[in-house]
Amino acid sequence: MSWGTIQVGRLTLRETVLAEDKVNANSGVRSMVITGQESTPPLTLAQLRQRREDIMGLQDRLVQVAFTDKSDLDGFYRVTDTGASQTNWQGEVAWVNWNISLELVGPANAVDLEDRLTAAGRINDFGRTGVSWHAPAVGAHSYYTGSTSPAGTVSRVGADGTVTVYLGLPDGANPRWGSTVAGYPGGRARFVLDGAERTGINLAVSGSAWSVSNSLTQVEPGASASLTVSSWGGAAWEDKSWDLFVGADLLSGQDLNAVTVLRNDYEMVTVRLVWSAPARHTLDLSLRRGARTVEGYLQTGTADTLWLLRTTAEAGTSPASAAYVTATANDADGNRFIVGSARTFTAQLVQGGLSASATRTLDFFVGAVVSGSGAATGDAAGDLRDQYLMAMADTTNGVRR
Repeated sequence: MSWGTIQVGRLTLRETVLAEDKVNANSGVRSMVITGQESTPPLTLAQLRQRREDIMGLQDRLVQVAFTDKSDLDGFYRVTDTGASQTNWQGEVAWVNWNISLELVGPANAVDLEDRLTAAGRINDFGRTGVSWHAPAVGAHSYYTGSTSPAGTVSRVGADGTVTVYLGLPDGANPRWGSTVAGYPGGRARFVLDGAERTGINLAVSGSAWSVSNSLTQVEPGASASLTVSSWGGAAWEDKSWDLFVGADLLSGQDLNAVTVLRNDYEMVTVRLVWSAPARHTLDLSLRRGARTVEGYLQTGTADTLWLLRTTAEAGTSPASAAYVTATANDADGNRFIVGSARTFTAQLVQGGLSASATRTLDFFVGAVVSGSGAATGDAAGDLRDQYLMAMADTTNGVRR
């Protein structure tokens, strides 16, 4: 007999025979409890520990659930309780008995995914007005913002498929959209550690074997640089290496003291990187679903000159009051780098990048103008800057239609 699987959010678990389905007599809420066991063998001990922590990280999340053998129960659920008991016989045999309590939102045909958006335009020194935007999942359909529609859209092809980004949302809109269960994870932001996508934030991260991606853009520690920021090129990731300096100190991607996951949702992942070289330096990196650029915020204890530069020199240009630097020509992949900030900076046009002097903080965005000089409307350098300047806090909820 071969076991089926249960897909719960980011997690794939072994499907057992029993799923307890019930309705509360007082509230009328329908819920389900699923239970199972993961063990080593066949998993490695490291994989088993990952499953245990990721099960606990599901608490309070909206998740899509899909069964191999009980597909009549597929739908969207809210995780209300999780549990896991671990047994380990000195590493020779180990297992985790787990349970997950789920509150039914509804099957895919009866559920709208509603994004609660809070638009907070970044204060900027360039007199620019940002553009509000939002990207639902690859599998989204029936996008709705009330009586006023978004001003436009741009389609971005990623490793998961095509993400439609809606631009110029009406003020106060909380978009609603539908999705199949299978299509809901498409284009999600994700944190990958040692080759495994992880759930939750209580993750023991050591070394440099991690990345954050959204199928369009990826950021990871550089092998001989601070960061590698990549764009999906249709068949593979197309890389650009970047160096961060505090004064003369290079913040190497291989010399991190700590990596902490602050947020780990489909809408956005945020990680905090810490160096001591010799003082403490902190960098927060955020990647949103549908974004072409990574958002960064560098902090240090003592005011100094902060730099973000291409590791290999690449000539740049910075139009007046543009709030960004971009490459003067397309690279071998047909793209142009872009880097910018909401606050005053000095454009570094020979190396490619920017710097800010006598400061303890540097906000920035960095990524690529995909297709370079032929970028689509909504993907040009000025468009990416305007999207950065309008930060959209985003939380997805499931509601019955």
